[in-house]
Amino acid sequence: MSNNDITMANKEYAILYDIYHDKLIFRDAATNQALEFLVGSGYLEMNSVNGNFYITHKGFEYLREHEGPLEDEGEPKPSVFSHADFDKIIEDTIVKIRELSKKKGGEYAGDEDRLANFRRIGNSLGLPMESVWAVHTAKHWDAIMQYIRDQREGKSRDRMEPIEGRVDDLIVYALLFKAMLAERLI
Repeated sequence: MSNNDITMANKEYAILYDIYHDKLIFRDAATNQALEFLVGSGYLEMNSVNGNFYITHKGFEYLREHEGPLEDEGEPKPSVFSHADFDKIIEDTIVKIRELSKKKGGEYAGDEDRLANFRRIGNSLGLPMESVWAVHTAKHWDAIMQYIRDQREGKSRDRMEPIEGRVDDLIVYALLFKAMLAERLI
């Protein structure tokens, strides 16, 4: 956990970042009471480009209800995601996808046939490898859809891995499907 101190609404807070659970904890220095905000809860989000956290408008509303008005809050500003930030996501994602594909590819498929695990499982079940691919891919899509439902409902939950990891996995699976298509066309 990392620790910083700030003052909001004339109260001093210790801010702890719990990296394992992706949450910020605001602990009132005087009363030791804590408010916890989970990343992805609708109250706290993380910029995947620079790794900075920001409290959403909903988070500010929650703090106002529980702690009084905040200083310098102002009106929420509309979000703008620059082309440069998007380009950085593309660059970072390409690096991550290469790393994931190499590590998981060796782990699941071995050293020679990148589609070996889909073939093996398909053969053992009497299914084409594309059907096996669909099941493996669906679990990541399902996790993303649950994240979207949770966002809409304002729910927070502990996740086994960050949602960005599920997106990266989906990208790898899409590329694996392209390899299956390429093989069928050869």
